[in-house]
Amino acid sequence: MMRAVLLVAIAVVSASDASAKKFKGAGAATCGEWLEYRKSDNLHQFQMRSWIDGYISGYNVANPFRSDFLASMPRSTDIHLWIDNNSRSKPLDSLAVATGALIKELQSR
Repeated sequence: MMRAVLLVAIAVVSASDASAKKFKGAGAATCGEWLEYRKSDNLHQFQMRSWIDGYISGYNVANPFRSDFLASMPRSTDIHLWIDNNSRSKPLDSLAVATGALIKELQSR
């Protein structure tokens, strides 16, 4: 358990440099792919939404000094709309990069 938390913490701490990292699963998809899958309700969209929610939840678990982070967060649907808006201007970024940018913005609030 502690090792898993440490791995999540390392991934999240380096979220600002996510473009240089390799992610498995939906986090490796491009924002352009995200936007295509968002056009219809399909398994890929569900997987990507779940990946975003899990990444943010992992950040919350790995950051014990900000235990209020997840509690003060917008609803998942609002988070996904933020990713939509960000993805339109940066379609070649990975979903991991977009989610890292969202975390940074939420931290600055």
